[in-house]
This record gives sequence, structure tokens and C-alpha cells, in this order.
Amino acid sequence: MNKSHRFWPDTATVKNKAVYKIIQALDDSQWWQKERLAALQKQQFVMFLNYAKKNTRYYSNLLKDHQTFTDDTLTDEIIRSIPYTYKKELQLQNTDFIVNQHDSRFGDTNEYSTSGSVGTPLNVTWNQYANTYTLAKTFRYHQWHRSDPQKKFCSIRVLPTEDDGTVKIIRGRNWYPLIPGGESVSQSASIPISEQVAWLQKENPSYLLTYASNANALVEYTRKNNLSLPALERIDLYGETMVEGLAERCKEVLGCSLADKYSSREMGEGATLCPESGLYHIQSETTYLEVIKSDGSRAKEGEVGELIITNLHNTAMPIIRYAIEDYAEVGPQCSCGRGLPTLRKIMGRSRNMLMMKNGEHLWPRFSSHNLHKVVPIHQIQLIQTTFDTVVVKIVPINTLSEFDKVTLREEIWTKFPKEISLEIQTVTEIPRSKSGKFEDFRCDILSL
Repeated sequence: MNKSHRFWPDTATVKNKAVYKIIQALDDSQWWQKERLAALQKQQFVMFLNYAKKNTRYYSNLLKDHQTFTDDTLTDEIIRSIPYTYKKELQLQNTDFIVNQHDSRFGDTNEYSTSGSVGTPLNVTWNQYANTYTLAKTFRYHQWHRSDPQKKFCSIRVLPTEDDGTVKIIRGRNWYPLIPGGESVSQSASIPISEQVAWLQKENPSYLLTYASNANALVEYTRKNNLSLPALERIDLYGETMVEGLAERCKEVLGCSLADKYSSREMGEGATLCPESGLYHIQSETTYLEVIKSDGSRAKEGEVGELIITNLHNTAMPIIRYAIEDYAEVGPQCSCGRGLPTLRKIMGRSRNMLMMKNGEHLWPRFSSHNLHKVVPIHQIQLIQTTFDTVVVKIVPINTLSEFDKVTLREEIWTKFPKEISLEIQTVTEIPRSKSGKFEDFRCDILSL
């Protein structure tokens, strides 16, 4: 990126002075060398560990055998000796993670509830201090992708229903963080894709926020029906892992770019897609993100491991080394010039992995887009029910012939071990989860 154009839009228009200072600091620190970033991150981690140990029941007990942490004593070995925090612990001991006494320096607190993609409820508490950093990172996201605050922004996502079961379209303004601007409109993801496309043609937005699977379906529908969305400049993804090849198809079919970020209600934004390289930049100034292999060692470039995350600024409810159950591949140094470390790919959750009898796990690297090319289908989902069986649920465009089923099996077997039996089931609909997410592969053995 050309640093002379790094402020987009002009940050001087930001009226919130606290956020403005953070935005300016983040704009500077993203270009630091990785060693300088790591040193800053370690200082913050040291302060955060000591704060959590002193001010919460959970960590005062968990870290009782540790002396006060310092930059010199907090080695990588010490960090990896701190046990992971799991979602179940947050649910069962929720109040033990909340600070013993509210500190007015960090502003008011808010409680949020999240179920994620597994439908298990969890309450988390954030304060104004943490939310201020979230605003600044959201501003950074739009800076990187050069969003224009004055243009129209639409979203297609899960929306609350009215008492009569209908969903009301939500209209507003000022969708861009901290800067007054354009119109925003939200539509429900529950309506058919054909209606979504018609609605988008009517609204004619410059930006669209939706799930990766929904974006993929929109692209396929517009391609097959030779339709266009002339004003659309970018699709922003959230809530799901990236669909393979989606960025290229968005460019080819709709002439728009694709943006994405990795975030959760518990931890906030952890990584953001680089607009130049397609790698995910870890937000190191606010997040301590580890990629840990099954043997407990840190994954290196090209290796896959479990994501272990610490948000370094939520002083209302510190959560240290959170095992969020997602996996990722470590990326190289980015060609854009930023010193922020990278992830090449965010793989998804353990339940999105194929489980073998010998205990090994494999990522099913199939593309639903490629399956659409082989057999005329509207929607597909693969569910592993036993070590030897994967159920293939299909919503076909036309009745599947035996030849279609054989062709489909052969294509799937190019990505799966041959010993896996594929049971094809024709259904009329494959619904999303309550949170709006869609998983094209799921392992149900984990829940047996």
C-alpha cells in the first residue's frame, strides 16, 4: 500500500478523540517490523496477565503459583504452561472471569450473549475501553479496503422476526464507524436467493455484508441467470469461513472485490484479510493469537494448528488463552509491507474435520462450487455420521439420475478417503443454524 494514501477517509473527521488517537497509533504500528510489534505485544500481555491475576477470582486461582509477570520472566515456555480457557468454563464460572470491582477508568460495561455456530449460549462482558479498540479496528478495516462512508451499505443476515413471523427490513444511516454518511439497509438471509438478488438490484448498494455461503449462492445465481449488480464494489463476509475460490468468482461474475475478517463475540476481531495479498493479518496490537499444533508446539509457516486467543484490552472480563475451537494455517510475511503476522487460511472448527478410526483428523478440501459444476444442484451439505459414513444431503435443481449420483460420488472421493461410504439423500431444503451460519461439512461423531 502507498503510505501517502493510508488515511481513507480523512481521520480528522473523527470526532471521538479517544478513538482518533488509537486510529492514528494503529495506522503507524501496522508498518512496524515484526520484532517491534512482538515487543509491544509482550508488554501489553504482561500487564494484562498481572491485571487478571489481581482482579478476577478465576485467574487469581489459576495463576497463584506464578510471581508477578515481567517482560524478562514471561518466556514462551511460561506462556505455553498457562492452561487454555474453554467455553464450558466461561459458561459454568462466568462471574469468576468478571473483575471483582468495576474500574471507572475503563468506562461502562455491557453484557453480550452469543451462541456461535453450536447453539450453546454464552454471556460475555465488555467495557468502553475494549469497545473503543473495537471501533478503531473496524475503522482500520474500512481504511484498508477503502470504503467510502457516503455510499450505500446493505447486509443480508439473520434478523429478528416479528410476532406474526415476518421479518422487517431495517433502514438507517451512518453505517461507517464514527463518520456520518450513507444509507444502510438490512434484509433477512431467510428469503430465497432469487428474492435476495431482486432486492439487491432494487437497492443497488456499493457494499454488501453477508455470510460466505450466502455470497457464494448469490454469485452462482447471478452467473446462471446472466444478471448483474452494477453498483456493487465489494462483498464483506462474516460469521463463516471463506469459501474456496469465492474471491475470484466475485471478481469474474460481479466485478467486485471481497473482504473478510476473523472475529468472535468473546474475543473481538483477531485477523483481517489483506486487500493486496489475500492473507489474514493478525491484529497484534490488540490480540495475542497463537497457532498451536496437537503436540503443543507452535505452528510454523505452512503448518495448521488450533487458534488460542487472548484479547489484550477487555479489562471487564479477561479471558486468557481461549481455545475457540477454530484452526488455521500460519502464513508468510506479507508482500504489502505491513509487519503484522499472517494466517494463510482459517480452516474452521474441529467439527468441520473428517475424523478417522485411528484418531487422525483430515480437512475435507472439497469445493461445493466444483460439485455444482459436476451435477446440477442448488445446495449441498456433507455430514459425517460414523467413522465410515458421510451423508451427502442435496437439494437438486432437477431429479438426480443414477449417473448423476455416481458422478457426484466419484468427485467427492477425489477429496475423501475411498474407504468412506457416501450416502446420498435428496432433501427440499438445508436450513442454516439459528445463528445464520451454514456448514458445508460437519462431523457429528464429536457430539455422539
